[in-house]
Amino acid sequence: MNHLHENIGYLRGLAEGLEIEDKKNGRVILAIIDCLDEMTYAINQLDQDLIHVEDIVDEIDDDLSELEEAVLDLDEEIYGMDFDDEYDEFDDFDYEEYFRMSDQDDDEAYQLEAGDEATCACSESAE
Repeated sequence: MNHLHENIGYLRGLAEGLEIEDKKNGRVILAIIDCLDEMTYAINQLDQDLIHVEDIVDEIDDDLSELEEAVLDLDEEIYGMDFDDEYDEFDDFDYEEYFRMSDQDDDEAYQLEAGDEATCACSESAE
């Protein structure tokens, strides 16, 4: 983000070097440069906020993992079962392949054979 500040400083220097402050177009150009400067500040602020939010999400994820582990350990103590093993069969299931095949089946269900007529129930009830 530092390069944005540098570029705006460069543009401001060019505008001042042209001595356009007193001209009508010059005031517009300087106002645009000021606006770009404010936008750069806002972008930097958003970037810092995003980094802060990412840190918080990472902390929440870590806390949730610890909580999940504690609950599973507690269930194991209470019920005498290892619940992690119970869901191992789902770890090997290929969900992407399942949904890809389902989508293909759906597409084939809506295709007409040569010579088939397409009818609409709504047109029959209107007659």
